[in-house]
Amino acid sequence: MSFFHELDEDGVIDTVFSDEMTGAEAFLSFIKAPGNLVAFLVVDGVIAGMGWINGIVRNHAFAHFAYCKRSWGRESLRMGHKLLNYWFSFPDADGAPLFDVLVGNIPARNRLAIKYIEKLGFVEIGQIPKIADGESMSINYRVRDNG
Repeated sequence: MSFFHELDEDGVIDTVFSDEMTGAEAFLSFIKAPGNLVAFLVVDGVIAGMGWINGIVRNHAFAHFAYCKRSWGRESLRMGHKLLNYWFSFPDADGAPLFDVLVGNIPARNRLAIKYIEKLGFVEIGQIPKIADGESMSINYRVRDNG
């Protein structure tokens, strides 16, 4: 719960979850929900961030990131790359990579988050108007490296 409270104090809960996250209990329910595959990132023995995928269909999923303010910058880039490597390493039933593509949807007004995922190799393909609380949503994707 201390991780939730730190994210909340840093303004991350409101930015990442809008009004969907009503408190610590809702956060706990969210991370336990079977449709969200959550990974926590620990730095110096303390949770510093989290990522999760959901909306898994065949070879793709939706990727999400949330970091404590103390981890923004180089540390969050390092954590983001670790998450991507982790998710892209998931095998399918035959042992081949499960995911070819990860998708990111971010309210278009959140240019910092869009710039962040671009540094992780995501490509912004455009915006869809009026689907982010009446505003535009930026649609992004990242293809698995074949190396």
